[in-house]
Amino acid sequence: MALLLLMVGCVVFAQSTGSDWREAWSVGIEKVEAGSRSKVKAAEIAQTCAFWGAVISAVLSGVLLVTRRWWCGADAPEGFGALAEEEDPARRGLERAVFWGMLVTAVAVGLLLRLPRMELSFYNDEAHTYTRLVAGEWKKAPIGEQGAKFDAPRWGETAFSNKTGNNSFLYSILARAAFDQWKASTGAADGEVCEWIVRLPVLIAGMLTIVVVGLGARRVAGPWAGVAAMWLLTLHPWHLRFSTEARSYGLVMLFVALGVWLLAGAWQTNRWRWWLPYGLVQFLIVYSYPGAAFLVLFANVVLAVLLAVRAFTKCCGGAGVTALVRLTVSALFAAIPALFVMGAPVVNTLEALENSKSLAGSVPDTWWADVLASLAGGFGWHNATPGSPLSLSVEHALENGAWLQLLAPIIFAVLVLLGLIAGLVRNQTRPLVLVCFAGVVSIGALYLNSVNSGNVLMVWYVVPVLPLLAVMGGLGVAMLTSRVARGPMVTAAPAMILGLVVVWGICLARPISIYRFNGKADPRQVVRDARGGDFPEYSERPITFTLWFDGDFYDPHLRKFVSSDEESLAMLDAAIEEAHEERRPLYVYVAQTGNATASHPKVMERLTMSGEFTRGTYRYSFESAVFENYSFKLRAKP
Repeated sequence: MALLLLMVGCVVFAQSTGSDWREAWSVGIEKVEAGSRSKVKAAEIAQTCAFWGAVISAVLSGVLLVTRRWWCGADAPEGFGALAEEEDPARRGLERAVFWGMLVTAVAVGLLLRLPRMELSFYNDEAHTYTRLVAGEWKKAPIGEQGAKFDAPRWGETAFSNKTGNNSFLYSILARAAFDQWKASTGAADGEVCEWIVRLPVLIAGMLTIVVVGLGARRVAGPWAGVAAMWLLTLHPWHLRFSTEARSYGLVMLFVALGVWLLAGAWQTNRWRWWLPYGLVQFLIVYSYPGAAFLVLFANVVLAVLLAVRAFTKCCGGAGVTALVRLTVSALFAAIPALFVMGAPVVNTLEALENSKSLAGSVPDTWWADVLASLAGGFGWHNATPGSPLSLSVEHALENGAWLQLLAPIIFAVLVLLGLIAGLVRNQTRPLVLVCFAGVVSIGALYLNSVNSGNVLMVWYVVPVLPLLAVMGGLGVAMLTSRVARGPMVTAAPAMILGLVVVWGICLARPISIYRFNGKADPRQVVRDARGGDFPEYSERPITFTLWFDGDFYDPHLRKFVSSDEESLAMLDAAIEEAHEERRPLYVYVAQTGNATASHPKVMERLTMSGEFTRGTYRYSFESAVFENYSFKLRAKP
């Protein structure tokens, strides 16, 4: 019945939208070619893609409906077996009580660690998403001047546009919905910034990820693996950071963790209630973060091979065939929502990859070292912030003798390696561990793709594999505690895990502290120091300029230099004269010193060498000197 309703719904959708949606894309192209418009609208591409998605989905639903008798079957097939539970009821009850108690504690501690980050300043990627896709920005002229206009993004841009390859579609939609609700309920002014509300969807996803990773590892290898996995993720500095940034990484980690849990249930029971949601999660992973497509591909290829082997093995051939069919059908079901909503995003993302200058670049030589260090300890290898008190890197730790910090990634890497070995040794866990490991290995494909295509590859693009590593680390802890857990001192197992967690947390004390109270960049504080508050409750008296500064939206009265260095210097001269005549303070916000010096050498020389300016607020970054923000203040005229 559900398939019939789905097919009818797709037919009705295609029929009701008709030629208007079918030809929207081509009509937009014609307008561009005629010169009446500069580009095809994202909504036009989305309409055409949705129309054909409905047509293809109707056909696909029909095929599944007609062939239902061959692939559906009874929902009580033979699975490949779950782990045997503890036979002693008392011990089994203790294991469950400890697991759920530790889970609640982990979520509470995780929330406590993450809440201070919710109101930190936006950095450049967050700012791009916030202004272009969620809240909007002042354009053409500073607020209060002639021609000033607040430009709020259209929903079509939020859901489908990807001009610079920076739109993580599902997150943008959720953040926009949360922000619009906040703005409507509070009566906030256009341009008023609220960081915590657009980070809320990611924080919720991050807390759920801790829960689901625990459940997934528990399903794969027992309660002690689940307890260890959830705590490894709770304290991991990268999860602390990316579960509170206004980007999509918190969402994709949740869906990857859900994939592990659902796959474990599907493998062990072979039931539709696990296979169908597993298929849907594959769509959600890619929809929330297209960069995870390689992870999904690698994991499912290995899964399909494992099931095919079992399909041709006499001892479990029936279950293998059934599972392989159900994996295929669940993927086809997942394709239906993908056909509706992914068409325009895919088109726009491919166009951005081809045309966007910001996505072109080479992969640095330190990339692999930074990736491995970051996945193991939450901080990179290379010190890209020399002189910064917030510097977090292996090189900085080595230079300063921070041996405890260096011990943290070693502990994590050892646990993951032990978990991989333990998982491969046991027949019941080997297939699931192989699938998780395949997802981790997909990082290599991501690297090769970027090298061959000439596109940038940031270290944090590998964040989606973190839940997989947490699960494998949980298996490593379970292996270490397995003998104790089966002995008479069963209570020693959670004590060992708790002790290991405490040691790892002590080693991570400095990274956790820095991530907890500091953002990647802090342009907001630079503006606050100049204007005495946040817009609209700030002083409009100061004259402010920007030079490669990422926090323009925090100061809607900001004046911008032009691309010409000579003209910008003339603008600065005029502003200095205006400030002296009207006795107004003058500030110039600066970031990315190297780029600012290269593009505006005379302006930078005037700011740094003339003696007319003093350097004011300097906000350091924990990741790169590129994200350090500061200001110059004009000295008062004697």
